Amino acid sequence: RAMVQAGVPVMAHIGFTPQSEHALGGYRVQGRGDDAQRLIDDAVALAEAGAFAVLMEMVPADTAAAVDAAVSVPTVGIGAGNATTGQVLVWQDMAG
Repeated sequence: RAMVQAGVPVMAHIGFTPQSEHALGGYRVQGRGDDAQRLIDDAVALAEAGAFAVLMEMVPADTAAAVDAAVSVPTVGIGAGNATTGQVLVWQDMAG
């Protein structure tokens, strides 16, 4: 909220965050089971705080769809199914 109030545009990033790889136990899908509601709640709080969009990384498709339905801002997925407003596609990942 403070960043938005200071005029800094904020795109929230939930799910897997590469800078937290070690704290999360490696490259692991986030938002399964009971953790799904936490991600939904986080996304809603971030949107209400003024984030202009929510980026979801390595989140199950059903969780991403629930986040998309819960927020009024655009959602972007990286490995989060096809129910998001937009997608990040890295051509090197697709090409191998």
